[in-house]
Amino acid sequence: MSEFAFPPPAAPHIIAELSTLYQLKPGDLIFTGTPAGVGPVKPGDRLEGGIEGLEALRNTIAPADRVPA
Repeated sequence: MSEFAFPPPAAPHIIAELSTLYQLKPGDLIFTGTPAGVGPVKPGDRLEGGIEGLEALRNTIAPADRVPA
């Protein structure tokens, strides 16, 4: 837990729940949202996360009307 940039209080629960659905491996990233004080994401915002030495994962937030049903 010490490696979280912004450790969410629910992180152990989130990891436990996701591990029932997916085989989590060292180095897996779990995007949990923005930390308090950063503000909400909005269409056009770009989220980026990664592991040192590997390519970054980049996601651009799409408008709600473009999200598949």
